[in-house]
Amino acid sequence: GTPNTVDDVTIANVTIDAGASTQYALTISGSSAAYKSTGWRVTGCVITGGIKVVWADDVFVASNTITLPDAKALRVYRTSSRITIARNTIYQTNAALSYPSAIFVVGTGTDSAPADVLITGNSIFCNAPSSLGIRLEGILSASVVDNVLVGADSAFASASGVYVRTTNISQPIALVTILGNSIIGFGQRGVDIRGNLTATITKLRIIGNAIGENSPPQTIGV
Repeated sequence: GTPNTVDDVTIANVTIDAGASTQYALTISGSSAAYKSTGWRVTGCVITGGIKVVWADDVFVASNTITLPDAKALRVYRTSSRITIARNTIYQTNAALSYPSAIFVVGTGTDSAPADVLITGNSIFCNAPSSLGIRLEGILSASVVDNVLVGADSAFASASGVYVRTTNISQPIALVTILGNSIIGFGQRGVDIRGNLTATITKLRIIGNAIGENSPPQTIGV
């Protein structure tokens, strides 16, 4: 069989607590871009600690309560495709962290970038003033749809609810859709779009979001 992969796994209605550890509470992983695990479902769990998805396809993380006490996020990393993160309640609880992310989707270069990531219907609460609620960096494609993101309601330069950065000059981000989200209380921007040298985004859609409220500190919508 395929070396070092684990397929068709369901983890449902359990409690996973990393305790005092600063490692991930749960890792979903293959062994390389050529040998990826597939078909994982994590639903209805109470999880304290981050989740790491790397070299895996067809992963469904839904309806969990996830508490993030340290810098570990719900992270989708490297060549991972068709990842759905849906209807979770996520608490980033440590106000002392520097630029933590609740959900962090990140690639590392050409042909090593997540694709077809759907982040939908989540409620995300960030206590660190410098938080980046959902961070997409060096990816191929993702959709951020109908999430509620609540920041620390404290002024902090460069904090943002949804952060998108293209980093690879050889492989552009193909498509990011940011649709129907509610984003309040982040220190500067509701949605932050950034580049790196000549790296590009081929298509970006920001539609129908409710950004900001009547009080500071969120001073920039997009």
